[in-house]
Amino acid sequence: MNKYLMSGEGWRLGYSPDAEVFVGLVGAENWAIELTEQELTDFYRLSLQLIETMAAMQAELADEEKLTCSAQTTNISIEASGFADSFTIHLQLLNGRRGEGIWTSRAIAEILRTLVQIYP
Repeated sequence: MNKYLMSGEGWRLGYSPDAEVFVGLVGAENWAIELTEQELTDFYRLSLQLIETMAAMQAELADEEKLTCSAQTTNISIEASGFADSFTIHLQLLNGRRGEGIWTSRAIAEILRTLVQIYP
């Protein structure tokens, strides 16, 4: 059985593919949320989409302009907010239990790089 629990500056990530319900864990220094397989899949997919959208908008904005983009599924809502090249991401659970958290731009880049390495 493979289990992963990794952390860095401003983020934590866990993945246990054999867990019965909550296979993932995402968090920061002061909070953490366990995620189901579908929630983790949605988090990964929507985060990548928002990062791509923010990068694509960079050419359309003046240097001092901030941007907010959001995406959601029936399970989660994710919002990117800030400058096109430096933004936070806010996660909110929508289905069943409730939870939310926020990461800095540096933390989200690291957590997604790590997720790419351990999540299929």
